Amino acid sequence: MMQKNNSFFFASLHLGVKRTLSLIEVMLGLLLATILITTLFSSFRELMLTHTKLAKMHQEKHWEYVLNVRLNQIFEAIRSDALFTTEPYRDITPSALHFFFNNGIDSEPKFCQELEGYLFQNKEKELCLVLQSKDGSERKEVFVKNGKDYKLEFFDPLTKKWTTDWSQTLLPPIVQLNICGKTFRFVLPHGNRMVQY
Repeated sequence: MMQKNNSFFFASLHLGVKRTLSLIEVMLGLLLATILITTLFSSFRELMLTHTKLAKMHQEKHWEYVLNVRLNQIFEAIRSDALFTTEPYRDITPSALHFFFNNGIDSEPKFCQELEGYLFQNKEKELCLVLQSKDGSERKEVFVKNGKDYKLEFFDPLTKKWTTDWSQTLLPPIVQLNICGKTFRFVLPHGNRMVQY
């Protein structure tokens, strides 16, 4: 009789007779699905936390990279006979760096080639670069918002000291910018490198 039951079971499988799932099989299926979903969710959560941390780090460091690249590009394009001095900029700041430089190719055609520029920190504590084209158009680039401890210094090779005002006809060899606890130094290729001892 036992063989007859077994043969009936196997025969029903081959003939397409449907068999209902037992409670144990359902519970095992739910347990496996729960383990799989829990593992996927925890992996997804870790991935999202890592993405959030990377986005925050990118936001904290990106301004440093942009500032360094852009000001390097500008200071390397200042000729030795170009105007380079500190002076008031409108009613916004009593001390702005005023200079002329070759901006090269720009996405806006009127801001290509020779431009006049002002670098300063405004009353809202933003580190700004204002570019003026030959036709009088202006473009403002903001590098840092809420910049603390702003200080722009120039190395004077004659006195061998750092100074915050520059009105000499020769370019300084090094410009140093301190902001938000960071120090940026820029070498001017056409700056005066004659140091007197």
